[in-house]
Amino acid sequence: MTPTDRMCPMMLELLPDEIMTIPVWDKNRTLVDGGKNNNGACSYPILDNTLEKGRCCLGARSGGGGQKYWGAEVDCPQNLTIYRQVQKSAVQEMEAYPVTFENNPSHIKCDICRVINIVSSMKHNRISIVGDSVQQQLFHGFECELRRRHFDVSTAVIKTWPEIKEKLPGDRVGWKYGVKADICFNVTVPQWMNHNQHNQQLNQLHTLSSPHVEICHFNHYRPYPDMAQHMDIANSSDVMMINYGVHYLIDDKIANEFEQSLESLLKVFDNSECLLMYRETSAQHFDNDGGEWSDRFNGNDGDNIVCTPITGTVKWRTRMFKQVAKNSGYSVVDSFHQPKVKKEVVFLPFFDWSSKLISLKDGQDCTHFCYTPHMWYPMWRHVRIALDRMNRT
Repeated sequence: MTPTDRMCPMMLELLPDEIMTIPVWDKNRTLVDGGKNNNGACSYPILDNTLEKGRCCLGARSGGGGQKYWGAEVDCPQNLTIYRQVQKSAVQEMEAYPVTFENNPSHIKCDICRVINIVSSMKHNRISIVGDSVQQQLFHGFECELRRRHFDVSTAVIKTWPEIKEKLPGDRVGWKYGVKADICFNVTVPQWMNHNQHNQQLNQLHTLSSPHVEICHFNHYRPYPDMAQHMDIANSSDVMMINYGVHYLIDDKIANEFEQSLESLLKVFDNSECLLMYRETSAQHFDNDGGEWSDRFNGNDGDNIVCTPITGTVKWRTRMFKQVAKNSGYSVVDSFHQPKVKKEVVFLPFFDWSSKLISLKDGQDCTHFCYTPHMWYPMWRHVRIALDRMNRT
């Protein structure tokens, strides 16, 4: 398969170097193959001096920070059948959000390739992913899928941000607020993308196509209330994908703070050229109503955490976001090709899909996901539809 061939199909199967990381045990439970960082297709260093390799391997996991492959002796699934099932489920999920290629002059069936294609013709050529460690997993998902599609992806540059103590709300602790760092990499846009018919149409709407697209993650647990940092990010971005809702609980005394932060966020975008995409808060799988984390897990209950299927439905953050958007005069648009309106925010569905992914949860960590490329395919479809819709002539 040539590099260009990997950019053509809608669904790229698991690659041999990815499958090689699945461990093989003999009858005595001795590791005989796999289960290690094989320095192959999944072992790219994201920084020149990083030890954080293997984040694109099947079963790489996040402990609340960067994604890393830890080898066979971890709690991530070690059965290839599980990853095959996620791929099958992803195809079914995407079928609910169809793309008709017959009316698409670019004929690009690969969703993430189409995203790069469009952003290369926008003003800043930048996608900014803002928020917490699950957003960081989304950022790694971008990088890993682009690499496995044989895009030329640079090593990243990381920059720390200073703490601004005067912006902390009340008596809150500093580490929980504000952007702590950003990390960015560049993607080289293949020449064939810049010469297709549809990109020539996009060039009439925007600037000439750039040979590179930049993808960044801006890491924060919760934002400062005034959202000034987010305004700065928006001013240098074409797309902002954001979520940080998992860090607010419905029975928490600061739940109102989450609502106020959404109001401030939408005000930032009242006069912004950047397209705001709100990624729905992902499902957790704790043994609690709706799978939600509870403070009781900080006590003795935390020693016996077992990830369980979700019972009940807790989507209060989604309801709050949509109500705040409505009150702020925004139309919330999803992936069903609605007519364009003047003031809108894109909603990226994720809770229902991620609620099905309990097989990708790691031991007592019922928030983050063990990596497989196909868990992000529905997200690439949603982002692609949103950008296709925005760029209709």
